[in-house]
Amino acid sequence: TISSASFRVRFTAKSHAALASGTYAVTGTVISYTCTNAQAGADTDSATITVDNSPPANATWGTITPGDQQVQLNWTNPGTDFYRVVILRRAGSAVGDAPADGTEYSVNDTIGSSTVRYVGSLQTFTDTGLSNGTDYYYKIFAYDSYINYASGAGTGPHTPASGPSWWDGYYAYREQITITAPASKN
Repeated sequence: TISSASFRVRFTAKSHAALASGTYAVTGTVISYTCTNAQAGADTDSATITVDNSPPANATWGTITPGDQQVQLNWTNPGTDFYRVVILRRAGSAVGDAPADGTEYSVNDTIGSSTVRYVGSLQTFTDTGLSNGTDYYYKIFAYDSYINYASGAGTGPHTPASGPSWWDGYYAYREQITITAPASKN
């Protein structure tokens, strides 16, 4: 019997950043093979690989609203070449850290002195469990399906706070004002 088999050759770059974006011709040479039948055949297919090291555009911040022990974040994702965003948070000073291309992260991972607070494709997130009176800084990084990160957009400081000390949630409804008008004369 005669049969043929297909083989796949996997190319792995030594470093994500080592290859420039583009399309590359790939040549592989079979230097030997072992079989019990007569050796015959040729590989006439050509092969190319496409390297995508181009990041998407940055996400842009929208309304950011601090509250009691929380900060609500809103943003707009880039329109094309987009997969997800990673949001980093740092207390006390601006986020200077950045995710590494080719690496995906999970919530609560640390990158340098920053903490990953959100990973996903939504456009809103509320960061909870914060300390009132502390300044928090955020930086958002969009990335594509090849895990190429944009340069990032920072924001802050945003300082969570409770309401005024006199506010008890229903203060405005405890007092009643009655206005009486004189009867009109016809």
